[in-house]
Amino acid sequence: MTITSKIKNIVAENALFYVIGLLISIGLKYFYSHAGSDDLNWILVPTSRVVEYLSGIHFERELYIGLVNHAYRFIIVPSCAGVNFLTIAFSTIFFSFVHRLKGIGRKSLWLGISAGFAYLLTLVANALRIIAAIYLYRADIYGGWVTVERIHRIEGAFTYFFFLLIAYLTVERVFRGLVLKTPGERRSPAPEGKEFIHIIRRCLIPFFWYFLIGLGIPLVRMAYRQDVATFTEHFSSVTLVCLCILLLLFVILLGYRTAACAMKQIKRK
Repeated sequence: MTITSKIKNIVAENALFYVIGLLISIGLKYFYSHAGSDDLNWILVPTSRVVEYLSGIHFERELYIGLVNHAYRFIIVPSCAGVNFLTIAFSTIFFSFVHRLKGIGRKSLWLGISAGFAYLLTLVANALRIIAAIYLYRADIYGGWVTVERIHRIEGAFTYFFFLLIAYLTVERVFRGLVLKTPGERRSPAPEGKEFIHIIRRCLIPFFWYFLIGLGIPLVRMAYRQDVATFTEHFSSVTLVCLCILLLLFVILLGYRTAACAMKQIKRK
């Protein structure tokens, strides 16, 4: 079977779920673009509770404003809700693995699991991002190029993309460990020469979704027209942070694979 035929078969088998997943992602983006602080209590309030649990920093809800901590002079507003990351996390987890499951029942279950997992991941990642932002805001490190806005942007991109990568690699590991295929369909280990390509592919899939939803869609919608300089800096900073994390993770994974292969050879001797 050719690659084109395989792709057609995958699309045909999963078309309904691809449409449902797409509608959920688009719906989240559209809802978030029109939502106020009160409309986002379903994610802002739980996020503030996770922040309080992890750091002891308490937030109080103020109508039409958000969640406020007067002592730290910090407000969790709608832009801090993390709905964009929720959309990215859901899309990454759902679309990357739904085609590996057989049957409508399993695919439907995976839809629910992906949504729930993405929500919990967003709460944790966003809470840690907010805690880091609170302490970085009070740090005596600013001056010249180093501004609050730039550090906030870099810290946010680092936290979100790091958690997305870890989540994706964890889920992929689980899928590879579970018996999702019949014994006759199990794949043999990839040749050592293909490990390099395999690692790159694993790392680039989360980057694709993060870039597509976080940067690609605003670029297509020409969001840069509002402020070209700010959008360009945001685009460059986020891309650079993601690439640095990818490079670091790639080196770690490659080193792990190399060490594992070396240990196997030593045991054989």
